Amino acid sequence: MKKNVKGIIGLFLSLAGIGCLALTIFLPMEKLTGFGIDGRASFYGNVNFIISWAGVALCIVGIVFGALSTKDKDKKGPRKAGIIFGVLGLIFGLVCSLVIGLFSAVTEFINSEGQSGIVADAIKDNPDAKKSFDDIIKAIQKSAGIEATGIGGETSESETSNADGQS
Repeated sequence: MKKNVKGIIGLFLSLAGIGCLALTIFLPMEKLTGFGIDGRASFYGNVNFIISWAGVALCIVGIVFGALSTKDKDKKGPRKAGIIFGVLGLIFGLVCSLVIGLFSAVTEFINSEGQSGIVADAIKDNPDAKKSFDDIIKAIQKSAGIEATGIGGETSESETSNADGQS
């Protein structure tokens, strides 16, 4: 019997797409440079976003090869596995790309010191959203091991007194 080469290619492409998506999620690749973080922390950026869409593309091509392989009933090898893994990877990849895109916007906001990007435009006239992002920036600064100053660049009095052990 001949081997089902299209099915094997479809399966490997689908698995490669899922691998790209896993890489995208578990490996933040862009250094944060704004708000005093100076590269001490990494977050999701454009590279993660591009890899997530590459994973989606690989899953789509894996589905196509899997579908083409179902026509070769006389050949030995995977037929539906590429389609199944491709569809699962495609669904997961679309959600992943959306979330990574949002995180990438946060990275752009931090690296531009809050001056440009989708997030900067969204929060400039909304004090509640600005407060929320200030809290996010402070949490990232704390995790990077620096003083939590937030967007404004100043530590609030309550945080200073708490840091000194006063109430």
